[in-house]
Amino acid sequence: MVAVLLSALVSVSTDGRRHNMATPTYVPLGTITLASTDSEIVFSSIPATYRDLIVVCDYTTDTPVGDIYLRLNGATSGYTNVQMSGSGSATASGTFNTDAIRLMFYAQTGSSRANMTAHIMDYAQTDKHKTVIGRVNNAASGSDAGAGRYASTSAVTSVSILGNSPRVFQSGSTFSLYGVN
Repeated sequence: MVAVLLSALVSVSTDGRRHNMATPTYVPLGTITLASTDSEIVFSSIPATYRDLIVVCDYTTDTPVGDIYLRLNGATSGYTNVQMSGSGSATASGTFNTDAIRLMFYAQTGSSRANMTAHIMDYAQTDKHKTVIGRVNNAASGSDAGAGRYASTSAVTSVSILGNSPRVFQSGSTFSLYGVN
């Protein structure tokens, strides 16, 4: 994975003056690369010092069936999701109340790589529910996009990435967490 961070953007106002614009900065908080298979990846003890969190995954799984989920603070209730998927020849959409944020429900081919990006907004705020938007892409089977709400005002201190049983992430899969200033 190659990451390019911009330290500043420059804009020109209507009066012709140049201004440096503040740019959000992605701060790496952790990366896990699997040396063997695993069904759940957990980032814990997340500091409450950033505005948002970004989860980035590049993975393969052992089966072409199932979903990818994000679970916040280990909670197994309080999630509402809306999702859409497409493969080039078929589409699907739906709303779900699940035990985690559901980010994929289009069948993935087990041996092909997929990537997922999820944005957890205002994760440290204690006066609002948490909102997650995400996208999963797989060249062999299609793309998914979704949004979810976690109905809790607790700050997010752990993020789990998991597949529904029996999905298992394969060796070489990479999972990264970033804080956004």
